[in-house]
Amino acid sequence: MSDSITFKSPAKVNYYLKVGEKLPNGYHKIATVMCAVSIYDTITLTFEGKGIKIESNDPNVPIGSSNTVFRAAQILLKEAKIVQDDIGIKVAIQKNIPIEAGLGGASSNAASIILKLNEHLNLGLPLEKLLTIGNEVGSDVPFFIFGSPALVTGVGEKVEAIDGIPETWVVIVKPPGSVSTKLAYKKIDLGLTSIKKSTIIPTFNNTLKGLADKMENDFESVVEVETNGETFTSEKENIYLPDVGKIKKELEKLGSLKAMLSGSGSSVFGIFENRDDAEIASKEIRSNKDWSVFLAQGLSYNNVGN
Repeated sequence: MSDSITFKSPAKVNYYLKVGEKLPNGYHKIATVMCAVSIYDTITLTFEGKGIKIESNDPNVPIGSSNTVFRAAQILLKEAKIVQDDIGIKVAIQKNIPIEAGLGGASSNAASIILKLNEHLNLGLPLEKLLTIGNEVGSDVPFFIFGSPALVTGVGEKVEAIDGIPETWVVIVKPPGSVSTKLAYKKIDLGLTSIKKSTIIPTFNNTLKGLADKMENDFESVVEVETNGETFTSEKENIYLPDVGKIKKELEKLGSLKAMLSGSGSSVFGIFENRDDAEIASKEIRSNKDWSVFLAQGLSYNNVGN
């Protein structure tokens, strides 16, 4: 008889994101402030059969070993000295968080599985070990394991709680198209990281105005192309997203204190004084049928896996 558990996996936004120098291993130093938001994928974890199996309602989600959830389960089982074929794990991912949108859906899914397997299999691995495992899977995974608004530095492995983030309602807008994170970093290398510079870590005063004043994202110079009309292309990918600038202007016109790209995009989010203002803005901006619109609340605790 199979044993199943179902839980939710949240998205995130970046209130602050600075990209530093590129390291010899190809990764970049970063400094970012992340907060989970109440947009969720739903995951059902079933113990049956043998090996690790992934399925999803979204055909764009990989179901093999390249899936972050697959890698997370694989690394965790190895750490716990459990032979992969001695246990059957099936993970069904019901996607709601847009893919390649700067909202961290895949990383959140992986973190959820790490936490749930540690709990359900009674592995007893401490938080520090879980964070290390998460970092092996991907740079945003440790944040979701950590479970609260956080400052993330290094190459994503250093996570610490950050104070002063106010309760926030956000409207998130996903335009057509997506951004390859790899390509975004490639373009950012052309200018932003050619000169080594110090990064001042922001401090927040628990007010929305204070948050808006500190919001900044280096990737905006890469994907916000409305004003200059430039394109950046490789043989197979492009990063031309004129809607980013349009969405920012629209959100701020509708009352957002600040609108900004999340992660490397393509989603844009705006922060609002209260839920009523955010709801009015989200209804208004839905008039553009090409954009996917989400109303969400910033989470003081991620509740990953709950």
